[in-house]
Amino acid sequence: MSGLPALLITTALLVSAYPPNGIGWLAFVAFVPFFSLLEKQQSRRQVITCGALLGVLLASSVLYFTWMIDTAAWYQRFAASLAISGIFAIEGVVLAVPSRRLLCWAQAKNATATRRVLLRFAGAVILTGLLWAAVEWAIQKIFLGLSFHFGLTQWRYSAVVRLSAYIGLVGLSGMLASVNAAVYLVWRRFVAHEKSLWWENRVYSPVTSLIIIGVIIASATKGALRPYGVPPTLPLSVVSTSLAGTTIPVYAENEALQATKAHDPHGRYLNLILVQNGFPVSLREAAAEEFSLTLQLYDRILHQSQAGINSYRQYRAADGASVKEATTLVVWSETVLHLPMLNYPSHALSTYRLATEAQTWVLAGFPWAEDGDWYNSAILIDTSGQMQGRYSKVRPIPIAESWVTPGEGWYPLQVNDIRVGVGLCSELIDPLVARTLTKNGAEVLVYLSSLSYLGVSSAIGLHGAFAPFRAAETGRYVAQAGMVGATLIAAPDGTISAALPSFGAGTLVGSIPALNSITFYMRYGEALLGMCLIVSLVFQVAVMPQRKLVYKAKV
Repeated sequence: MSGLPALLITTALLVSAYPPNGIGWLAFVAFVPFFSLLEKQQSRRQVITCGALLGVLLASSVLYFTWMIDTAAWYQRFAASLAISGIFAIEGVVLAVPSRRLLCWAQAKNATATRRVLLRFAGAVILTGLLWAAVEWAIQKIFLGLSFHFGLTQWRYSAVVRLSAYIGLVGLSGMLASVNAAVYLVWRRFVAHEKSLWWENRVYSPVTSLIIIGVIIASATKGALRPYGVPPTLPLSVVSTSLAGTTIPVYAENEALQATKAHDPHGRYLNLILVQNGFPVSLREAAAEEFSLTLQLYDRILHQSQAGINSYRQYRAADGASVKEATTLVVWSETVLHLPMLNYPSHALSTYRLATEAQTWVLAGFPWAEDGDWYNSAILIDTSGQMQGRYSKVRPIPIAESWVTPGEGWYPLQVNDIRVGVGLCSELIDPLVARTLTKNGAEVLVYLSSLSYLGVSSAIGLHGAFAPFRAAETGRYVAQAGMVGATLIAAPDGTISAALPSFGAGTLVGSIPALNSITFYMRYGEALLGMCLIVSLVFQVAVMPQRKLVYKAKV
């Protein structure tokens, strides 16, 4: 029981640091209590237990919304939560055991000379960062991009996010681990030393644990109830448009994108109309059972798209710019309806008519049925009303997308002279998708998502926070159209240029440039992370003979 408060303190600090709460500076000290707990353990089994418990606590508090999947039975939700907790527990164990070795090695009693102490201190700090980056990278490779994503806590700080262009999101995780190790070693040597810590007191431990559990629940609830999944970084211009008696806001591009175009007026741009319908999952499920309701929702999507196009053209004309100088792409969310509407020629005609009459391209998220298989697809329609391409999700989510047949690969779709890389929902989390699309020639990255089945939770803010990191890593603008959010545009400089309020209907419009530069991370990131893994393994093998020091020395 005396070790539980330390685990809970680390969990509480991380829950407050992760999106959408976003108190990112807490991440620089979040693992100090955990490191303190690790160092006091006297056997490998105890260290493994600590690591596994931390993983389970993080999965339960940060990803609690897996229990809220409306489209799954209770046993499916239980299986999903158990699987995620298991993955996090594995990562916690793999991080805990070698981290303890490094911390004890840095403070070994045989290191008496000042120079030797400093060298060990610096070595432990650097190697901790390399270890954490390598482990997170390896876990993501194995488990479809799922891991702690420790660096995600810095999503509000664009200056830090920009470092992803060189070291990636996993590199930021390693950097934060190094800072935590440095803070802990300094604090342990000069402040705490041999003293017992207040959270280790057996008398106060139960009370402390209950208080911290309350803090975790309050922090998670606050994140779930935020009206904005991802708040805009700058104020947006708002144009209201009427639709069936309801006013739906159209959010126009902000100063950040305008400044980009002014800097490069002769570049190639893509005009985006990102449609957020705001349909709750209950309405979509009812529509799947009642075809007349499906047609009503389909008609609303078409009208909202047309209203967005008209409002955008009025906005650009008032701004003194020509709206015909760039290609326009209307983007709908993932599985905007549960039926394969574009498989039915009579109903597909309505979408084709929208494309031809408005002279715009349409990227529509619908299921696609072919030869008895169902795909989760994004279907591209050109200005002549012809289907020009289709991307089908390559890595469906187990349980939640059990109906989906995997697609064949990540290749960009051609929209006039711009190559658009397309991903679906969870593929924003997996760095492999953005990296592969960019290597295959994508100049813009567009994601379609649908998180309405998770209800009002922190999932939207957590998911949308990945966008600026993917933009910085690849050097591409990243746009996403969500059913209820996050609908946003992220720039390669690590900023979220514009975003819609979540859990409601709205349309986000703007122009983004097509870019083809290659970042340092895209060129060398995989090789450097592989080297981090090798260095970490070699050092751990070298430290193995000091097992007696690691597990029996009184620190």
